Amino acid sequence: EPRSAYTSFAVHEESTINHEYAHQVQQRQFKDEFLGERWSGMAVGVPCFLMEGTARIPELVLIFDTAEEFEPSDARTGAYLYDPESADELGNFTVTMNLSEEVTVEFAEDYLRTSQEPQCQAGYQYALGYHLGYIATQGLAAIGGVESTMNLFTRIGYNDIPFEEAFEGIYGITWEEAVPILAALISKEYLS
Repeated sequence: EPRSAYTSFAVHEESTINHEYAHQVQQRQFKDEFLGERWSGMAVGVPCFLMEGTARIPELVLIFDTAEEFEPSDARTGAYLYDPESADELGNFTVTMNLSEEVTVEFAEDYLRTSQEPQCQAGYQYALGYHLGYIATQGLAAIGGVESTMNLFTRIGYNDIPFEEAFEGIYGITWEEAVPILAALISKEYLS
């Protein structure tokens, strides 16, 4: 039985504030972007897995007082998808579906690679960022330090460096070399 990180409404509220604040910091890295519209800043050259995956780190880490309390298995299970046809007039998805595919290494590799496609926020890819993207960014944080994923936003947004170049500069390997490693981690850690 997965344990929820949200033990009360107050904890859930705090985690939501942490998560959304992380998005504000992400967006601020894009110096020339007009940030008054949906998807501004983050959608320019940033893979979908990184958007929500990076925001989940402070969402979940900052609500606990001790390392022992931090076991949010709900971030590693129960992935869902947005139905791309269910977007309302503001672009918010109103229908979710459970992920029915098995999260194999191949599935995770495909997810990571297609996470870089334009319009990846159109439902399928974006929603998986809360779970599979979180696992990938946890792995990147373990390798490069907790600040490393946010440094990708700075390099991409503020310094106008393409994702692949920014990634290699921070982690010392190419994105293509990293994909199978991160996919193996996702496949191992995701609890279907």
